[in-house]
This record gives sequence, C-alpha cells and structure tokens, in this order.
Amino acid sequence: NYKKKFPNIITLVEHATNIGGNANYFDVLGRATGKYLIIHDGDDVMLSGKVEKMCIFLDQNSDCAMVAHPLIRANSDLTFLTGETDIIDLPEIFRLDFLVGNCIALSNSQKMYRMPVKLPAKECRIDFGMDIAHVGFSNIGFINEPLGIKRDFSGSASKSKGKTFGLATQASLNAFDSSLPYIKDKNLVMLAKERFMVASLSHFAHTNDSYNFHFFIKIFNSQKNYSFWLSRCLIQFRSFLKIQYYCYLFIER
Repeated sequence: NYKKKFPNIITLVEHATNIGGNANYFDVLGRATGKYLIIHDGDDVMLSGKVEKMCIFLDQNSDCAMVAHPLIRANSDLTFLTGETDIIDLPEIFRLDFLVGNCIALSNSQKMYRMPVKLPAKECRIDFGMDIAHVGFSNIGFINEPLGIKRDFSGSASKSKGKTFGLATQASLNAFDSSLPYIKDKNLVMLAKERFMVASLSHFAHTNDSYNFHFFIKIFNSQKNYSFWLSRCLIQFRSFLKIQYYCYLFIER
C-alpha cells in the first residue's frame, strides 16, 4: 500500500525465498543510493532536527565517514524517560582505534553514513562490524547532543537464546579482528576484545543466565588461543563465585 501511495519514494525489495532479517538488512544497505545514509530502527524515536544536524556535520567535515549522537533511554512504552543517555562526552572527531579500544557499539538509530557505504564481510555482519568496515582509515564524527530516544527492553538479538545470539556474538568477535588492518596498536584491539568477553561473562553471571554463559564459553572454542582468552577472563572475575560455579558445571558436562 505504501509503495502504491509513494511510488517515487519507496522501493519494494522482494526475495523469492526468506533470506533472514540480517541478510535482508545488509542487502538493502547495498542497494542504497544518495549522498548520506541514515538508518532508524522502528522501535526508537527520532527527535526534531536530527537529520538536518547530522547532514550539516558531514557537510562541514568531509574527512568523516560517519557521524553519531547520544540516545536518551526510555522504557518500552515510552511512558518513562530515564534522562540518561547511552554514550556521552565523546570527542567531536575520533578515529577507529578510539571506537574499538573503548568497545563503543553504536546502534542503528544514532548514526549516519557518508555514501557509498562499505559493507563488512559476511562473518562480521553486525552493527559494530559495519562501522569498522565503513570507516576504515577515515574519521568518525560525534554530536554531543541527544537526537533520539532508545526504547529499552523492546526486544533484540542480544536478549534471545540459541542460534541468533550465537551468531551475533561470533560476529562481534570477528568484527574486532577485522579492525586490525586499520589500527597500528594491535594490542589495543586484543585488550578491547578481552573486555568484551569479560563484560559478557560478567553480565550472564550476575543475571544467573547459565544458558548464555555456557553458550558464550562454547563460542570461545572458535577463537585463537582459546585457553588464553578464557583464563584471562576468569582471572578478571575470580572473586565471583557464580562464574566459578558455572565453569565447574561446564567442565563437568
């Protein structure tokens, strides 16, 4: 119906078979044309002036491959705004080493890309991997002003169990590796990857999520120097008995 109503604005892309949400998402990005590309998730809210301010920033900073901004956090039905933002006080312009080194994962609803977009390899197809592939050796811009609202607990791959979570986690780890050609300090990338693993393990332990804790441990098996990564993560949280208990259960199984 919308295609018929706005034939010159909306393009309908149909596939013969169901290729899945992630593949469809990146297929659409590859078809995009224009000067800039803005992505906005359907469960978030765009504040007035957002698009104009982001376009002006990229117009004035030709060395930036993308620009982002903070999001105000809210509950799922938008009846309560926390007043907090997800990411604040970042430099106005920074490079990929800052993004990766600080494990800054920007969501779709807070960024705009300069066209043409550069898509990540299939094994790195997650938001974080997209930013790394697109930016490369270019700069990233940041407008330190909330230009949107992020609804929490609206449902995401990170909250699901099984294959979807596993693919997202694996893609995140692959994305760290994909940044190595663009960052001189290779140790920075490895430490950031370690922080990501530690944070994930800590979250699962504190929320008593033994399913995803064990699932994440299994994903470690696919990483190089598996025993090194696992030991470093456990050393970081050796005081938490929950993790020790879960590891005991995992080893027993």
